[in-house]
Amino acid sequence: MHARRTSDVVELCADLWLLGGVLFFGPTDVEAAAARLEALSVEFEGNPVAEAGLSRGLAAARAQQGRFDEARALVARAKTTMAERGLRQAGSGIGFISGSVELLAGDVGAAERELRESLESLSGLGLESRGATLALMLARVLAMQGRHEEAENVMRPWADSHAWEDWSFMHPAMKATILARRGELEEAERLARNAAARSQQTDFLNWRGDVLLDLAEVLRAADKPDDARAAVERALALYEQKGNVVSASAARASLAQPPARA
Repeated sequence: MHARRTSDVVELCADLWLLGGVLFFGPTDVEAAAARLEALSVEFEGNPVAEAGLSRGLAAARAQQGRFDEARALVARAKTTMAERGLRQAGSGIGFISGSVELLAGDVGAAERELRESLESLSGLGLESRGATLALMLARVLAMQGRHEEAENVMRPWADSHAWEDWSFMHPAMKATILARRGELEEAERLARNAAARSQQTDFLNWRGDVLLDLAEVLRAADKPDDARAAVERALALYEQKGNVVSASAARASLAQPPARA
């Protein structure tokens, strides 16, 4: 790994942050990701910047395992180190992890605060263009609270963005759920199905599962319970492949619920 060959603090932090992101968002299962990050933590023991970068990735793993107190402590540790070292740019992106931790923990209010804080940090550094994924995550949190107009407003600045692969499927999936709640079911289903198909071309297992759950929500609204159940089952398989215990449990709970009656 390049980080092992450099003493440059900023580059080291960036390398380890990138690794943590790859392990969190990519196909590596959670247990293997945690083991790798723990091994690197031993290797870099005594290097606070390296430990902070690794803590962020490990926090994501612990949250997916349902170990929320540990995940939050790891996030707090990383934040403190970044602040003490003046690594504002590195610290500005921690919302990807801290927001995800809180969302997995079911605290949407805390997730919103974390995501807004990161977006504001990026804006303060003149790096708004890097906030597309954070904006999508924030929009999802707002929609979960029934604040659909706010969710649309958050996404609007990046509506035509093609800069990030995740935007190409997460944005239409998010938009589909909003349209479904407004009763625009035909367009919602079209967007949601296209988003799910596009997401399957990536190795973002958790996000692929999330998009399938968005599709299931739209299909339930369209009174297609069998199709909705099939989408949830596909999402569950992806969460299990990732080792995301929390999201898998939520998907199973959804499957256990009887279909809503018109």
